Amino acid sequence: MRVKVAMVGTIALAVCGGCTTPVPETSPSPMAASSSSGGGGAATSGNPAQEAMKSSSPSTFAGVAQAAPLPTTELHASALLWHSRADVRRVVGKRPDARGAVGSLGATDRFLLSENVSLMVEYKSGKAVSVLLEALPGPLAVPQALAWLGLPPNAPLKVTGDADAPGASKEATMDVAGKAVEVDVIDSAVTVTDAKYAAAQKEAQHKQLQKVGRQELATALEENLLQDGEDATVRANGVTLRITWALCSRATLYQLLNGTSKGLFKQLEAASFVDGLSALGFKRIECSDGYENTAWSPIQ
Repeated sequence: MRVKVAMVGTIALAVCGGCTTPVPETSPSPMAASSSSGGGGAATSGNPAQEAMKSSSPSTFAGVAQAAPLPTTELHASALLWHSRADVRRVVGKRPDARGAVGSLGATDRFLLSENVSLMVEYKSGKAVSVLLEALPGPLAVPQALAWLGLPPNAPLKVTGDADAPGASKEATMDVAGKAVEVDVIDSAVTVTDAKYAAAQKEAQHKQLQKVGRQELATALEENLLQDGEDATVRANGVTLRITWALCSRATLYQLLNGTSKGLFKQLEAASFVDGLSALGFKRIECSDGYENTAWSPIQ
């Protein structure tokens, strides 16, 4: 579920040169990267609503020395996902201990199932789309949590990223009640998310990262021009890169895109520049002299 956007960030930095803010890696689903207890650095979701919910959770969620036992009654993912908020609360058998908002149409319920075990359910358009079981420290707790959620305890989970890094994610695609779900394990927090919702979240996060990268590239190019003593502006307007400079012409644009400029942009290698524009989602580049003459080219 985690969005693989490190390449986009790397290209943005390689192209920008002067960029100082790297494009961050995203987490998978907003819930999958929720913090899990136990020692070491905790992964964060990046979702303000869920972070606020976590900060208001009982202190018993931190510093648990051994795997906390799950409640006797299992709550299979199939009994929670794709059901209404009222149905989920009925299945859990209690009202949520904390609630939060996710965007304009979403919400979360957090249930404290025992002293050290919690269940968070995320809803979208009135239906549960993601379930997070957390605060089960220790590797032996993962099979227990999977089984408790009605999933194969020995499911093959594929490690994504650096397996030795704190909070390394393990993922798998499974079938629940005839529907595809994405299963993500970070430390011993297990998240089960509807596959279609997970894909939509991944795409939305990728587009947001591209938008940040486009703005950073435009800023770096403008600084490049100003440092060369040229009065110019560079803007990222949606998926169009617009350069306004008195000396802009078709020749200038050609030199920029083909790496034949002897002075301006000379430090930019043509192939990586064009590839970077495409990776960041640019569709068009324009070079205007600020009056009536504008040269442009599509980005392939």
